Amino acid sequence: MANTVTTRNLQDDAKYLVTHIYLKSDGAAGELVNQVVVDPTAVTFVDNWGTPNPPKLTLLEIWYCMTGFDSLLKFDAATPVPFWKMAGQQPGGEHNDFTYFGGIKDNSGAGSTGKITLDTAGFTTVTDEGTIILRFRKN
Repeated sequence: MANTVTTRNLQDDAKYLVTHIYLKSDGAAGELVNQVVVDPTAVTFVDNWGTPNPPKLTLLEIWYCMTGFDSLLKFDAATPVPFWKMAGQQPGGEHNDFTYFGGIKDNSGAGSTGKITLDTAGFTTVTDEGTIILRFRKN
């Protein structure tokens, strides 16, 4: 058996991407490391000339609820750049809004792929599960 990581887009239009991520431990496979949760090459984006291109994404908001483990979101690059820690056991979950300062942009530099990856800590028992919703602006 393997850990469950289910990702689906709730909104993917010209300006925004909203992604829902569900995580469930199988109790045996262990931690998730560099698990791709957002891949801009799989996102709809068309430039002003009608040419499909992978967008650059700016994180505007995040909602999450983790039971039994913590997670870390990172920008994928030659040296991945951690940018948001999500602590487990938050009653009712958490919501963070970054729109007040324009959002969190990928600053990963050399070897940047535009992907967002996830690591877990404590994702080891069958009762460990979580949900993450990420809202991005496409640049």
